[in-house]
Parts: sequence; C-alpha cells; structure tokens
Amino acid sequence: MPRFSFDARDAAGKAVRGLIQAEDRREAAEVLRARGLAIISVELNKDITYLLEDQRSHGGRVPLRDLAVFCRQFATLLGAGVPVIDGLRTIARSGRGRRLGQLLARTVKDLDSGEPLSRALERQGSDLPPVMAHMAAAGEVGGVLEEVFARLADQFERQDTVVQKVRSALTYPAAVLGMALLIVTFLVAVVVPSFAAMYNQSGTPLPWPTRLLLSLSHFLRAYWYVIAVGSAGGLWGLGRSYRGQRGRQLVDRLLLRLPLFGPLLLRQALALFSRTLATLLRGGIPILTALSVAGQAAGNTALVPALEEAQAAVRDGQSIIGPLRRSRLFPEMMLEMMVIGEESGATDALLAKVADYYEREVNATVDRLTSLMEPAIVLVLGVIVGFIVLALVLPMFDSWQLIGK
Repeated sequence: MPRFSFDARDAAGKAVRGLIQAEDRREAAEVLRARGLAIISVELNKDITYLLEDQRSHGGRVPLRDLAVFCRQFATLLGAGVPVIDGLRTIARSGRGRRLGQLLARTVKDLDSGEPLSRALERQGSDLPPVMAHMAAAGEVGGVLEEVFARLADQFERQDTVVQKVRSALTYPAAVLGMALLIVTFLVAVVVPSFAAMYNQSGTPLPWPTRLLLSLSHFLRAYWYVIAVGSAGGLWGLGRSYRGQRGRQLVDRLLLRLPLFGPLLLRQALALFSRTLATLLRGGIPILTALSVAGQAAGNTALVPALEEAQAAVRDGQSIIGPLRRSRLFPEMMLEMMVIGEESGATDALLAKVADYYEREVNATVDRLTSLMEPAIVLVLGVIVGFIVLALVLPMFDSWQLIGK
C-alpha cells in the first residue's frame, strides 16, 4: 500500500510530521482529520521501501540495453522535431524488445487520454525505472526533453556495461564449477561402483581414500532422490525469501561479505547509485526523490536502511553524510566527495566523477578476478579428479605388492 508524508498541526497548534499508509491521498486526509489534525500538506512518499514493494508487485522489467536504445532513438526523434506521441508510437512499432513495445503502446494510450509524458511513464509501474518518469517531469518543466533522454541513454549504457561486466565475472566460475560438479557426480555414481565390485572380489584391504570414495558413491546412489528434493526445496525457499524485503536484505548483506566477489558487488552498487543520483540531481529532481530512485537503481537492498536514514535526515534539515557513514557501506572517499559537493553546490558533478571511478574499479576488478579464477578453478578440479583417480588406483598397487610377495 502507498505511503504518504504529511505536515499538519494538532489541536494545540504543534507541528506534526510523519508517514501514513492509505489507498489514496483522500483516504490519507480523512484518517488525519479523524485524528484531530489540521492538514497542511499530504504528498505521496516514494521512499525506498515503497519502491521495492512496488517493484515486486510487477514483472517483466525491460533490459537496460533496450532502454538505452529507446532513449537514444527518442532523443533523436525529438531533436528532429517529431512530436512526443508520434515518436513513442514510431518506436513502439519498431519492435525493439517485445516488452518495451507493449509498455510504449500503453504509454501512447495514456498520452492520448491527456496524461503528460512523465505521468504516463510513471503509470507503467516498476516495469520501467522510476528515473525515467522523474527525469521526464524535469524535462517537461524545462522544455529540454531531448537533452533529458540523451542523458538517460548515456546512463543506461553505462549501467548496462557495469552490470554485464559483473554478470560475466559471476557466470564464468558458476558455469565451470557446475559442469565440474556434474562430471564428478557421474564418476562417483556410475564409474566408481564398477570398481567396487572388483575390489570386493579381490578381498584386499582398502586404503581410507578408497573407502571414503566408495561410501560417497553408495550414499549418492542410495539417497539421490533425497539430495535432489532437498536441493530443489532449498533453492525454492531461497528464491521465495529473496522476494521478501527482509530476506532480500539478508541475502544482499551476505553477498557483500563474500571474499573477492563482495567488494565487486559493492562497487557495482555504488557505481549505479552514484550515476543515477548524479543524473537526477543534474535534472533538478529534489534530493528526497533522488535518493529513493537512486537507491532502487543500485540493485542492492543492503543500502536501503542507510538511505532511509538519510531521507529522514534531509527531512529534518540535516546532512545525508552521517547516516551513510554509520552504515559502513559507503567508502570514505565517496563521502568526502559528497561533503565537498554539498559545500560547493556541485554534488551532481562530483557524484558523476565518483561513478566514473567505481565503473573503472568494476572493470579492473573483473579483469583481475578472471585472471585469478582460471588457474584457481583448474587447480580445484585437478585436486578433485586426482583424489578420485588416486582412490581408485591405490588398491591396485596394494594387490600388485601382495602378488609380488
């Protein structure tokens, strides 16, 4: 359910400020009046939690690459003097991404009904990034929609590059280790039992590596269905808990603590957060809204509590630096840049430099991990396969020694 921020005064004239859940603004106002409050303002509060809940209530988010192409095409059409609705209709018919085409067709219908572009984009829910609607609103006010969508195209292209880099770093070892697990399982469950029959006939005492391997083979063959059901249930439970806010925050925190990969995921989140926040502030979006949207764009809910505290600090007229520093997730260098930005009024420019820095760090980290993982994976596989071969061959050596005696 949406949450609304309100300013009001109680019967004694004391200022009251807070949040309230309601279906719409009218219901929120009625609840406040029932409490005996004199309402000053009631506004939709798009904080991090609400945005994440909204994201989970929808499906089929558009890939960043398709968004980048759309924004670039739309900016080009606007620059050529094509009306907004005609430009959207043209791109929707071009077939660039089936999901995006459907969303743009719905957006065109909303424009036909008299909605402004920003509102029409917002009505698509979490299928489109909230940054698009907010930047479109800024572009409508300033009459610079072409510039806004060109800037969004740049942002989505950079975000897509960072995300693809991280995915490639995570996918390669997962795929190789998955194949290795299948091969080892085949050896243990299919090949080893044929050797077990031979060992039983020989009557030779078996060394401990062979006994361990045969026990593992027997366990896999006897309880494979338990392992399969347990693995499937574990994956289902993990996926279900990840769809919840608390479960997702827990998993995201654990991922950030992983050796090697944790720092990479944090740098990715910081790069996406800084780039989005810089883009929004440069477009004239208020800091509260910008923090909400940028927090969602970061893609890691471990940052959410710190950003919620930062929002509360801004509402109280304080700096956002304190809550971010207490979280220990935001590096000191980034915080110092934000302090300088607050003092100089150039927060957007400095955040853009921070985003550039972390994007370079992501690229460098991915390259280092790739160069380290290849020999590490080969070494691990060599040890596993070597142990299996040794366990199978040792009894043969023992038999030959007995025959020689």
